[in-house]
Amino acid sequence: MKKLSLILAVVMLMSCFGAAFAEQQYFNGNTSTELIDPTTFTKPYEVNEVIVEADETTGQVRLEAHIKGIIEADGLKFKDLNGNGELDTYEDWRLTSE
Repeated sequence: MKKLSLILAVVMLMSCFGAAFAEQQYFNGNTSTELIDPTTFTKPYEVNEVIVEADETTGQVRLEAHIKGIIEADGLKFKDLNGNGELDTYEDWRLTSE
């Protein structure tokens, strides 16, 4: 019983280190094995971003807003979540509402 407890403790400890390591890795969306540097990553699509920098003198906190484009299809409007200019299945709110 002690051996089993020790083995379980070691496995749990190893899984914690594995999870911490996995969070530090960033993969390219096109190929799941290619690591990328998140500080130099550029999005493959255009997103309107508004960034307000923090200002200690006024107490302003740093803000970011990401604005998605709008797609029009069949006379209706949808958010272009991935920025490809086409209405994808998951962007079509008609398919999710009942």
